Amino acid sequence: MICMKNMKRIFLTLAMLLVSLQGMATHVYGGELVWKCLPNGKFKFFLTMYRDCAGTDYTAFSHPIKTNAPCGNFIVNRVVPDQFVAPICFSTTTNAQAQCLGTGTGNYGTGTLQKIVFESGELTINGSPPAAGWYFYHYIPNRPSQLTNAAPFQPFVARAIMYPYTAPGATGPTS
Repeated sequence: MICMKNMKRIFLTLAMLLVSLQGMATHVYGGELVWKCLPNGKFKFFLTMYRDCAGTDYTAFSHPIKTNAPCGNFIVNRVVPDQFVAPICFSTTTNAQAQCLGTGTGNYGTGTLQKIVFESGELTINGSPPAAGWYFYHYIPNRPSQLTNAAPFQPFVARAIMYPYTAPGATGPTS
């Protein structure tokens, strides 16, 4: 009797875990992480994510960026408004936006993407990167199961590496 109760609990726990894993899929198809060196010597980072409009809504308003640079980990915040990227068969961006927001009156087709941009505040990064560079990355645990070039629920990682720069004629990297 006790063994059967434990088996039911284990089965129920596993079933709930599998359902929750599927529910965490963000439907992020891809993205990029880039930085810009500002005239004041500081840096600003930009994370761009592309989401399948047929998937679950993307509600995150900030994301952590992890790094081994001296500035430490930091946050990028969502910049509004989002943009909507439509396949060439759409006549207007409004149709793509309606599909993404669920306000459309028809089937606008698959392939409509939502472009979501995040940016950091101005960051000071002292020193020069080592030869292997400083890494910056954002990790999302799951991608859509309908992607054909990735295993179902494979993680998505947007990353950038900042290498040392030695100007022409200089004797060492620029800090």
